[in-house]
Amino acid sequence: MLDNIFDSLEQAKKERSQDGKYKENLLGTEWFGIVVSVDNTKYFDGRCKIRIFEKFDDITDEDLPWAFPKQSNIFGGGSGFGCGSFSYPKIGTIVRITFNNGDIYHPEYTFIQNLNNKMIDEIKQSFINCHVLLYDEDSNIKIMYTDGV
Repeated sequence: MLDNIFDSLEQAKKERSQDGKYKENLLGTEWFGIVVSVDNTKYFDGRCKIRIFEKFDDITDEDLPWAFPKQSNIFGGGSGFGCGSFSYPKIGTIVRITFNNGDIYHPEYTFIQNLNNKMIDEIKQSFINCHVLLYDEDSNIKIMYTDGV
């Protein structure tokens, strides 16, 4: 998985000219980055700081702009009526980045879907009817549902 990401980065690096590194309008471009910190104490809105490869290499972590999730999974309406799911990316996670309206100061991230081999081995016999609601190999947490097969 990481090899594919780094191959994509190398290809993108070849396609971009040096003067395009900080071009003003990044609309329609896609990047990869690594999460360096998360803000889990103030707003609980998923914002984190991401070092975007080939874009923010020379910027200190403190000066990185806040990145927000591209799409919120929290939904519902009215005061106190929320539902859905939410997860911060772990520090060290590689994520996909786009820029809201092409603005370098408004990065948005999406997760790269990647099941690890242990989870694949566990669900491969009944994956058609399996819903993996949560798994975290580092914390040994897993919530799965399989429909009577």
